[in-house]
Amino acid sequence: MKIQVIVNPAAGGGKGKRLFPKLVARIKTLCPPANCLLSRNAQEALDIASRALRQGCDCLVMGGGDGTVHSVLPALVNHPMALGVIPMGGANDLARNWGIPLDLPEALEVLRKGQPRAVDVIATQSGSYVAGAGGVGFDVAVIKRTDRWRRRWTGIYPYFPAVLLEFIRYRFPWISVTAQDWQYRGPAWQVLFTKIPRYAMLIKMISNVKIDDGLMGICFMPAVPKLRILARSPLFPFLGFKSFPQVRFFKTSAVTIESSPPLKFHGDGDLIGQTPAALGVVPGALKVMMPVSSPIA
Repeated sequence: MKIQVIVNPAAGGGKGKRLFPKLVARIKTLCPPANCLLSRNAQEALDIASRALRQGCDCLVMGGGDGTVHSVLPALVNHPMALGVIPMGGANDLARNWGIPLDLPEALEVLRKGQPRAVDVIATQSGSYVAGAGGVGFDVAVIKRTDRWRRRWTGIYPYFPAVLLEFIRYRFPWISVTAQDWQYRGPAWQVLFTKIPRYAMLIKMISNVKIDDGLMGICFMPAVPKLRILARSPLFPFLGFKSFPQVRFFKTSAVTIESSPPLKFHGDGDLIGQTPAALGVVPGALKVMMPVSSPIA
């Protein structure tokens, strides 16, 4: 098997750089010809991945978090090269939801003994892809705040104070959501579109979403008063968005989201576009190395 390994040195607050020598040594025992490289940024990672695809690489192994995986999706979607994941990020939502162990030796065992499984991705009209979850609204405000704070803090730690600050400051935008026979127009907290049931490590979105059913889950939260959210917040760690009766859940193959004013939207934690946005599921477009006994439905 021809393997290309790309590690984000900044992943996990520098974990990628620290573990790179150890990872290279272990990868070489599995596949001596494997090529292992550090990437300085997302574009460099994509360039390496695209070159590996042209050279007939069988498996692209990404060491990093969700953003690291997201950066190389254009080289993987609808192409024969499989994706292997070595979780090194903060949340590692994709690895968790795909059943890939967070422990380095166990993740490497998936590369050795696992099998590629075809999963769906979400595509935007601009040509970008989402492997896990994305959103419009409050989530993006938190991501933008967290990105500014990463100059001083690393890893997942800036996320928690960013949630608190943006909760206090957030003003409801007008959002329109159209999906087949469902439509909403009015003020809202956020719209989440997803191929995984949980994000931000443990937050439950829509429980019946599957990675390969040709549908994305939509979790829509209208403009619920902040005091009402605070009153029910103790249930959030256990029930996720089901803590709030006003939240609507449904599944669809395509959705259109508009807003006033225009809003940024994210995919896998990276800002990738702006409303109006048309999103659609591309069935079975990504091959992911998963454990043979993976419980993922």
